[in-house]
Amino acid sequence: SSVPSPASSEVSAFSKASSSGAFENADRTGHHVNVINVINLNRSVGKWTVFGEIWNQQGFTPIGTFAQTTADTAVAYLVTNTLQLDMGANFGLDRDAPQQQYYLGVSKRF
Repeated sequence: SSVPSPASSEVSAFSKASSSGAFENADRTGHHVNVINVINLNRSVGKWTVFGEIWNQQGFTPIGTFAQTTADTAVAYLVTNTLQLDMGANFGLDRDAPQQQYYLGVSKRF
């Protein structure tokens, strides 16, 4: 990532992350492992941030495995230091992922 100079308000970042956990099976008879991977690239200019990412989820259930992969994009606007508005879209890259999802959001820091 880059660090802005004192005269600049631009910041770019690249990140990747993985997480896993045990989730209850749909029939509530046990648990299975679920793994999530994310690769994210974002760019902030002033109060605006634009995001792009590839998201992947893999589940290992007693009846089989599944995987979902999406290409996601979003934009966020920092209204104040404690209030953010955002909107984005997720696009399925395989048959198990939802074809399209759109969202709007409001975040408030307390």
